[in-house]
Amino acid sequence: MKNFFFIIACSLVCNIALANSTVKLGISEDDLLKIINANKVSEMQGHQHGYSDFTEANPVVYIDTSSPDKKLEYYFYEGKLYKIYTIYLDQSDTLQLYKTKFSELSTRMGKPKNQYNSEYFSMIIQHNVWEKGNEELDLRYGAGYVYEVLVDKPAQLKKNKQLEWVNAI
Repeated sequence: MKNFFFIIACSLVCNIALANSTVKLGISEDDLLKIINANKVSEMQGHQHGYSDFTEANPVVYIDTSSPDKKLEYYFYEGKLYKIYTIYLDQSDTLQLYKTKFSELSTRMGKPKNQYNSEYFSMIIQHNVWEKGNEELDLRYGAGYVYEVLVDKPAQLKKNKQLEWVNAI
């Protein structure tokens, strides 16, 4: 009987994804719109470049700005959600917010698998990366903001390889 409960407990813990419980990576655009109220970037009035990840080439992005404290961006590839970009909008004390988020994530998931800095438009961005199964969560701090970027690793790898082939021609 102990073995049965142990197996059940392990299966529950081992299948906890990094994603939030409302929106899961891999869902379709239609399924996303059934769950949340978001606008497709190309359909937003007055926004030439309404998404935050400038490294994306012609992405399909939906934006949810219904929360006053964060902006959520949903990136699709081949009709499936492969990236969720969360930007925390409160800039009153971004360093403290970053420390709090880092502490929460470290308590929940342990030490980050990778930590590094990158430079983006001459600004230093700190990265802390956790992995769980096919998902990667990157807590970022820089440019006056705190970001969380959740990615489906196989979909991102496939997309990057496809872009390499396009650019190689």
